[in-house]
Amino acid sequence: MKSVFLCFAITVLLPISASALNSNAPGFLVTQINFPSLTGNIFFGTSAGVPLQNRITTAGAPNDVEVFAGHIYWTEDNTRSLLRADLDGSNIQRLFTGPQGPLVDHPVGLAIDRLDGRIYWATIQTNLIRVADLDGSDPSTLPLPEGATPYALAIDTSSRDLFWTSAFDKRIYRMNLDTQVSQLIVTDVPSLPSLFGLAVDPTLQKVYWTNREGPVVRRANYDGSSVETLVTGTPGAIFRDIEIDVANRAMLWVDDRQADAFIRRANLDGSNVQTLGMTQSQSGGLALVPEPDSIAILLVGLAGMTRRYK
Repeated sequence: MKSVFLCFAITVLLPISASALNSNAPGFLVTQINFPSLTGNIFFGTSAGVPLQNRITTAGAPNDVEVFAGHIYWTEDNTRSLLRADLDGSNIQRLFTGPQGPLVDHPVGLAIDRLDGRIYWATIQTNLIRVADLDGSDPSTLPLPEGATPYALAIDTSSRDLFWTSAFDKRIYRMNLDTQVSQLIVTDVPSLPSLFGLAVDPTLQKVYWTNREGPVVRRANYDGSSVETLVTGTPGAIFRDIEIDVANRAMLWVDDRQADAFIRRANLDGSNVQTLGMTQSQSGGLALVPEPDSIAILLVGLAGMTRRYK
């Protein structure tokens, strides 16, 4: 049996005035899981020292989120659900609920194919990647290699590829969205812990990932060649989700210290590390939405939520 903390990040599109931001300090959303109720909140902030504002209160514990076509989509582990709401957090709809047993469907990573309008999400324990229309209809599962443990997802719509981590055997796969055939591209260092965070840079055709503990940020070419370690964290830290700010040629990731967490930003080669903000509880997920006048960052805060499974 393994115990893992379930932490994920989500993309939310909210207009933020450029005047509210420093040149390199985006606005951000923090998603917090409340204990013991296992409910959640999505808070909005602009920069260091600005009080957070509650934007959404969720009935469950949110993991990963995306924004597309006027809706916020997110997964909830404890309710086994895929949900969506309007951009202001109203009109919450439950689109899909996974099975209760004998294996419980725990939705985690989430990605949207913005060309075909299809939504993908990974589940643990049932170890599936599910796909459906944006309203949750026509759900199906993707063919995966035997023994895979899918967790984080990222899509490059230009190459029509879905990248996904098999978190607990430390592998990264590249699946063509049209053929649905997965190709193993990276087998990470066996001595390092699970792969959780995943992001792609379509411009350089690089895939980036984090090891949950260690902790490190690494990258490779889309074919798995030229693996590099870009950032090494301090002992006791846990690197969770990662995102690529393509417009500003930067990467952002969550440096979690359990009692609090820091949003880090660096150049794509790992240089010039900066701290953009912090939370007051354990956090794991990160997403950003570059716009002409704004960047929105979303953190998923987890205060010790654990799942045990084989």
